[in-house]
Amino acid sequence: MADKDLYMDFEDAPIEDFDPMKAGDEVAYEDEQQEMFEHYRFDISAGQVPMRVDKYLATHMEYTSRHRIQLAIKAEYIRVNDKIVKANYVVRPGDVIKFVMPYQRRGLEILPEDIPTGDTPEDRRARQEVIKRFYFYWKKRNPDLCRYNVDLGEMVYINHTSLVETAGRASLTYLSTLAVLQLDAILQNAKLCFVDKPKQANKQQAKFEKMLGMDYSCPGIGDIQLMVGVRKRDKTKIQYCITAITPTLRKKKGSHKCDMNPES
Repeated sequence: MADKDLYMDFEDAPIEDFDPMKAGDEVAYEDEQQEMFEHYRFDISAGQVPMRVDKYLATHMEYTSRHRIQLAIKAEYIRVNDKIVKANYVVRPGDVIKFVMPYQRRGLEILPEDIPTGDTPEDRRARQEVIKRFYFYWKKRNPDLCRYNVDLGEMVYINHTSLVETAGRASLTYLSTLAVLQLDAILQNAKLCFVDKPKQANKQQAKFEKMLGMDYSCPGIGDIQLMVGVRKRDKTKIQYCITAITPTLRKKKGSHKCDMNPES
């Protein structure tokens, strides 16, 4: 999956709230040449097997269903290589799929070129700002400040500790900063790998009774480690930090893979 695919879910409103049959209510159409604006883009990689466009999008777009994708295709909001297609169009390597709408995107959109890749203090500070800005918009869009994790069967919450620790740790590398932008998918789909004791010398971890190490695999990034703290006073699960884990770093830190038996 191309890097741009990694940023497809940062609209103010989830795609599941979108009804393509009502989209015209937001814009007055003057003619058939109404200007359209790109909301999502998918650059099909060389390894992609042939697949119907509606199935491909339903697989790669969180928070939406194949039925809604088909409605969008019928409303001519899905373009492949800048051409209107039908739901049975077969996607192949080299194709470019665009989700267009007659109004501009709202909210935050962070592209790879917006994130510094270097290791200077200035680069790290810039990545910190990207992460803080992302959390700011995420909190506005998610007033409950939580996501249900399927593996734990419980909500994982975001609080000030989540922002401080993630901005401080993930900003150390470009890849970890990219990982943070997958927050929704990570919180929902990360799997428990190990349970560890909190470092009592760490002020932020001292409030937790245990730390849960969880893994999520993301196309274009690789393995991502989500650390979740279990708060002492009420057992609430709090997102602690997010880090992209390279094989070298995993070996160095002794991190566990999810195919290992997690501690109980």
